[in-house]
Amino acid sequence: PAALYMMKSQALIKNIARHTGSISEVFERVNEELYEGNDSCMFVSAFMGMINIKTGEFEYVNAGHPHPFLDLGKGYKLLDVKNNIVLGVKKNAQFASQKVNLKKGNRIFVYTDGVTEAENKKFAFYGEDRLGKILAKKAEDTLKTVMVDLKLFTAGHSQSDDITMLEFVYLGQEESKMSIKAEITKLDEVLSFVQTDMERLGIESQKRFKMVMAAEEVFSNIALYASAVSEVDIKSNIKDGAYFITFSDDGKKYNPLTREDPNISVPIEEREVGGLGIFIVKKVADILEYNYQNKKNVLTIGIKI
Repeated sequence: PAALYMMKSQALIKNIARHTGSISEVFERVNEELYEGNDSCMFVSAFMGMINIKTGEFEYVNAGHPHPFLDLGKGYKLLDVKNNIVLGVKKNAQFASQKVNLKKGNRIFVYTDGVTEAENKKFAFYGEDRLGKILAKKAEDTLKTVMVDLKLFTAGHSQSDDITMLEFVYLGQEESKMSIKAEITKLDEVLSFVQTDMERLGIESQKRFKMVMAAEEVFSNIALYASAVSEVDIKSNIKDGAYFITFSDDGKKYNPLTREDPNISVPIEEREVGGLGIFIVKKVADILEYNYQNKKNVLTIGIKI
């Protein structure tokens, strides 16, 4: 019966997840299906996560399952998990989801209680603490390392439960790059680069429009007005829920963000020349940063996605 109940649970989660955008709702609907006719009070613990591979946002929901471990670059620690009830025992149960932003190389280690409840010949449990210490060693092959230690710990005692482990590694998004001559005739190539890159990542048209507008103003200013610039390096990346374009040039040090905004309330013929382009960039960008690094002007534009 337990094996059949598990198979039913897996099938329900897979099928409902295909047609439901909310992972909390997935567990709530699965719970209702499992609760109906569950006279023997069987239950299932489960953990489900959904990753946005473009932004690194990881949404997860836990239903009484052992807490996964999370490595954000400083070693594995227990993932913060809300104590939702297991599936199948309470009608109309609510399952709250949580979110964490992953960066390239971050890891999540998920396992069944057959790992932490594995017993040695003295009937002592392997335990969460020992598992955490093994994960802290940052072995090249995490699963193999844990399995070797489990076998060492349980030597002389038969296995009493299933042992299942999974390690997820977020590989992030590769940067797109281009280097181009600082000439206004190259503007179309720059805008095509930005447009194509954002389309590739599935970023909505309104966000693309804003970034293309900002990129046009920045590159035009560099090509037309920057002193002694021969080439511009442009790269894109996604970080913390935003899409970024960075412009680097080796011209004379100049921070355009310090320029006073033009007074657009006065007639055009009375305004001072210049400053409107960077003013437009400030208005459309969600994030705007300037740095002078390695003798280069570095301007970064971010649009939240």
